[in-house]
Amino acid sequence: MEWMPFFLRVIFFIMDFKRFLYTDYFVSETGIVKNKKGVTLIPQKKESYLFHYLVLSGKTKRIGLARMVLICHSFRVDYIILKAKHIDGDNNNNHITNLKWI
Repeated sequence: MEWMPFFLRVIFFIMDFKRFLYTDYFVSETGIVKNKKGVTLIPQKKESYLFHYLVLSGKTKRIGLARMVLICHSFRVDYIILKAKHIDGDNNNNHITNLKWI
């Protein structure tokens, strides 16, 4: 199983300043998320989609699990405007082979 660090691009609109924030989370291609201590995080469910609450620069942010997998394992520069889609329609199947950008 391959683990990739989760990078999230955060855009600040103040003075058009852009930067990348590194988070201490790792995401597998099967959709398992671990923190830097190796603890597996349990996803939460809302409206049939799985997501995690992650702490980014002291602020908590809700991020969809499918989106996290795609960002780590199928990164695209324009991911901010794209959505994650489950190919088989099963929102619980977050394996990279079942996800695509739309």
